[in-house]
Amino acid sequence: MWAVALAYIAALWGISVAVSRRHRHRDLDTFYVARRRANWLWVSYGMVGTALSAITFLSVPGSVRSDGWTYLQVVTGYFVGYAFIAFGLLPLYYRHARASVYEYFRYQLGKSAEKTAALFFIFSRSIGSSLRLFLAIWALQGFFPEMPFMLLSAVVMITILLYTVRSGVAAIIYTDFFQTTVFLAAALGTAVVLMQYPLPPAPPPKVIESAPQAPHFWLKDLLAGALIALAMTGLDQDQMQKNLSLPSVSQAQKNLLLYGLLLFPVNGLFLWLGWLLWRYADWVGMSPAPDALFAQVVVREGYFLQVLFVLGVSAAALSSADGSLTALTTAVLRNLLPPRYETPQMKN
Repeated sequence: MWAVALAYIAALWGISVAVSRRHRHRDLDTFYVARRRANWLWVSYGMVGTALSAITFLSVPGSVRSDGWTYLQVVTGYFVGYAFIAFGLLPLYYRHARASVYEYFRYQLGKSAEKTAALFFIFSRSIGSSLRLFLAIWALQGFFPEMPFMLLSAVVMITILLYTVRSGVAAIIYTDFFQTTVFLAAALGTAVVLMQYPLPPAPPPKVIESAPQAPHFWLKDLLAGALIALAMTGLDQDQMQKNLSLPSVSQAQKNLLLYGLLLFPVNGLFLWLGWLLWRYADWVGMSPAPDALFAQVVVREGYFLQVLFVLGVSAAALSSADGSLTALTTAVLRNLLPPRYETPQMKN
């Protein structure tokens, strides 16, 4: 397992080095927004990895038994929210913000509002990202039992620093593309392996909940998804920073809409995987907790699925944490500290 982990770290490091050589003028403009020269197709695909953290990797499959596939109702709400962001907020951000969306607050409401918004983001993102990373490391430690939790945490953080400190967003665009591919391949590979077994039949999962009194009534999920997208993407520096790396607002809009569409097949893949995992659990007589379903199945199945699981959780965790770290750095430098942390190209 160590060989797999080291190879993965080496791949991320190699991508970072290649990007830094391509961007010979490494300055804050490169770190913040890749000098606004990113490709919207790459950014859109890579943002999927940022959105789906290790919590998604572990929890969405486990939720299938109780909720069916009704999570797709929330994903539909996400798309509604992304459409509003694309045509309502992105033009404003491109007009009044260069590297941080909270610069728009400065333009509209003054520096106090800018700093307040940035501080709220720093506080909430630090807690949220820490919890997501904690869960991922906790899951991974079962496959590296000889390494203490604190040491494994340090290795993960150093790995993220190694490939982000050189070029920031310019590097993350490519590492997230790579990591999104890895965790999708891990999920798909696991599903293919499970399909080789004579799993017991199961009724088709519910996709749309039409009962108004149900916890996942479709209208509630739709509205919740739209509001979550607005708050956690439209007002979130991490997600919006990647959109600001594109040359024009029209490309940023296409990027965000494609990203919203990609979430349907991606989440569908994890829901389908959950359906297979629960059928496998019934077949072998397992009764795991929903969040432990994926891990317990791969432990039972052996080395190949364990490798896929480690790669998938690592990719999901790192692709979420690296963007958070870069966004937190940007918010501190651009919104809290004096304006000397601007390059001539970045002054508003």
